[in-house]
Amino acid sequence: MRSKLNLAALGAGVLAVVMLLAVLFVRPMEAAAGVYTAAFFVGLVGVALAAADSLQERHQRLAFLPQTRLGWWSLGVAIAGVALFVVGAFVLTSNRPEGPGVPMFLVSVPALGGLIAAGIIAVVAWFRRQERSLLVLLTVLPSLFAIYFVIGEFVFPH
Repeated sequence: MRSKLNLAALGAGVLAVVMLLAVLFVRPMEAAAGVYTAAFFVGLVGVALAAADSLQERHQRLAFLPQTRLGWWSLGVAIAGVALFVVGAFVLTSNRPEGPGVPMFLVSVPALGGLIAAGIIAVVAWFRRQERSLLVLLTVLPSLFAIYFVIGEFVFPH
């Protein structure tokens, strides 16, 4: 028997997938971008509902710090990804008279990859290793943003 939270999470996930598929058929491009953004917000709500259902099902309370080794790994990888973005932003935006500086992909690809990896590790820790930390759950946010950004760059070229 599925709980109401689980059904709501499943419904949000299905709705997000349908909205992402609808992006292919919506015109003009500005409207498609709005549907694309709304689909990721619906997906985010689905992930939050699934996490809440997981806590309720296990009769556990939310902790602040990670409780598992995998939880600590997800937090560390997320911090490294965000730090790489911040350092990259300063390196890429600095005006150097001696040359162009560092190519953008040398910083952004590892940073986005790290953020996506942190989110995958966090989801595995939460649902497979019984993690219950708020910080681990919050590492999913930058991961979803990185996925949103990468897919958006290919779907909506500029």
